[in-house]
Amino acid sequence: MTSRITREQRETVPGAAGVRGAEPSRTTGASGAPDAPFGHGRSASVLLALVLMMASVPVAAGESVLAIAIAAILGAAGGLSLRNPLIAGAIIGLTFTFAVFAGPAHVGPGSLASIVAIASAAGHGKILGAIMMSVWHVTTLMAISAVRGDEAAYMVSELLLWIVLQGGTLVAATWGRRLFERSVAERARRLSELSDQRRAIARELHDTGVRAMTEVVMLAENGALHPDTAPSTAAEFRRISSTSRRAADEMRELLEQLRGSHEVGSPAHARGACVEDLLEMLRGRLAAAGFSVRVASEGESSLPDREVAVIARCLEEVEANVVRHGDRAAPVAIMSESLPGSSVAEPGLRLAVLNGMAPDDRHGLSGGVGLEGVRERLAAVGGDLEARCEGSTFLTRIDIPGEIR
Repeated sequence: MTSRITREQRETVPGAAGVRGAEPSRTTGASGAPDAPFGHGRSASVLLALVLMMASVPVAAGESVLAIAIAAILGAAGGLSLRNPLIAGAIIGLTFTFAVFAGPAHVGPGSLASIVAIASAAGHGKILGAIMMSVWHVTTLMAISAVRGDEAAYMVSELLLWIVLQGGTLVAATWGRRLFERSVAERARRLSELSDQRRAIARELHDTGVRAMTEVVMLAENGALHPDTAPSTAAEFRRISSTSRRAADEMRELLEQLRGSHEVGSPAHARGACVEDLLEMLRGRLAAAGFSVRVASEGESSLPDREVAVIARCLEEVEANVVRHGDRAAPVAIMSESLPGSSVAEPGLRLAVLNGMAPDDRHGLSGGVGLEGVRERLAAVGGDLEARCEGSTFLTRIDIPGEIR
């Protein structure tokens, strides 16, 4: 067991507010209102600015140096509008106003930055600011055309074109924002319904499962204290009571996590333990159940808390299968090995459990819901499970690969 296993670094998925270890939700802004329906990063702003400059600077190069400077400013303002639409709109308006008194200066395709700024402002919910910017930009563009001496018919057609473009942009961006707000409200409603369902499930499980386990604890303790109970039987009763009490405590904790939508962590009895501690606890519980157990470890394991929590849950299922289907006359072997790391990976872990199968159950253990749950837990951390029969022996092997740095 010396093969090297690595896995790709897992991405952190943002979750709903209140989930332990999850990132804050970015659906709403600082004011509590939803952000724009499109998330704009710095790279998107730079890319848009470059596109606008590539469309306008070559055309302005045939006019004058001033036209090139105006085209560059408009392109940069168009990219800035994705992040700060009002500031960008003001820069565009000032540039248009300057162009009126500069000869007039050539604007050309750089005027497309105005449409981008109007759309971004409306998308961010700044409707009044978008309307004021639109009036300012169209007015200055018409002033440029008038100073340039364009014919009246051309100016009227240009004005109508800008009204259609700016008006359509306002309507489309506002409609898109309304759809976005509606989707956010629908998602919030569904999350609220899901939270109500979780709380209802938690109540029902508490009123049934926890109370039943508590009753088992009371019956087992009373049985151990009964004067007619043999010492060996009393020891069994105490073990039943201890196991049931531990199960009830873990069930209560899980129900609290279910009510609060917290991330499920490691079992209460395994919290703060390392892998070696978990194996020793497993050995002790199997020994108490009448099994002869041997534990062998190679290397030191230093897995993150999340992986340790997964191993704790998996070992509980392994223990349950050994107790239910194992042959107490055959020894149980528990082996752990630290998978070798390299310069790009942290060491992983491999666990193997070998146990004999009860003579009347050698063909009945094929893996059920419990083992499927183990596979799902391991898959969440990039691990794998192998469970198979080898004659009268059952092998359970758990692999958790190292994490790429």
